[in-house]
Amino acid sequence: MELYLIRHGQSKNNAHDDEHVHIDPDLTDLGHQQAERLAAWMCAANDIEAMTRLSMKDPMRKENQSIRLTHLYVSPMRRALQTAQPLMREFGLQGHVHPLIYESGGLFERLAEGGTRGHIGMTADQIRAEFPNCVVDERITDKGWYTLPGEETLDQCHARAQLMAEDFIRRITTDDYWRTASVALVSHGMFIDCMLLALMGVHAQMRQSYFWVYNTSITRVDLRRDGYAIIRAVNRVPHLPHDMIT
Repeated sequence: MELYLIRHGQSKNNAHDDEHVHIDPDLTDLGHQQAERLAAWMCAANDIEAMTRLSMKDPMRKENQSIRLTHLYVSPMRRALQTAQPLMREFGLQGHVHPLIYESGGLFERLAEGGTRGHIGMTADQIRAEFPNCVVDERITDKGWYTLPGEETLDQCHARAQLMAEDFIRRITTDDYWRTASVALVSHGMFIDCMLLALMGVHAQMRQSYFWVYNTSITRVDLRRDGYAIIRAVNRVPHLPHDMIT
């Protein structure tokens, strides 16, 4: 399985363009531009990883080895849903809104008296109305998708990432179809970091590092049927000029 971990475009919180901290922020104008450039580049780019699998004598090395996507999973947070729209259009895919790939911390607000209070997020009907090209996971209902009473802990984020990693590994070890799938996750910086550690078999309590990723960056991992993860690329932004990297 080819797995692309893609961070969302610049959000209003990322830009710090106002004093208000948004619980579920939209993309900025720049974030939308980043998302458009990401989709256009991925649709037209030469897949270097596919090319390097070919013999040096293979004439196909001279041809464009297109990046292919067979599945697209999207975080239920607004900035990720907005980032995924151009990818859906360019690749002709529906986005599967997955309730486990949201950002570390979840949806919450900090209370003046201390502590935090959770927010349920968009309901299934709200997601379908605003993003009609998405398929909403059945776990997202009319009660939204975020179920914790306050801020999620980092350990809980690691646990979610571990569940996702185990699910992908289970698929490729039990189903030939998934072994040749090319899957993109449009998610968030901290979740992508946790996902990489989970795929590498690094326990949350053992972490001594952090994978930094830019807005709309591409991280590529190939999963083998024995569960071995090949990290082919981290934090690539070939689709962005220098003044658009955030």
